[in-house]
Amino acid sequence: IDWAIGFAIEFFPITGTFKRMEAVKFFKVLFADQEVTLDLRYDADRGRLNFRYLDGETKISAGRVVFEEAA
Repeated sequence: IDWAIGFAIEFFPITGTFKRMEAVKFFKVLFADQEVTLDLRYDADRGRLNFRYLDGETKISAGRVVFEEAA
């Protein structure tokens, strides 16, 4: 999850701070030498980051991170 947040902050215009995680699911074990794809989708209007780790078409894990806008 930390990798997903880190890459999202690097590539998307996220200005808020971490608020909570939602709907986090782990479907398969991720091994140290396993290559996976990280799919990130950021909804700036809602401050939500959706992430998925995939091995080909197989979903390894997925979830949502919500950011709170700075006051």
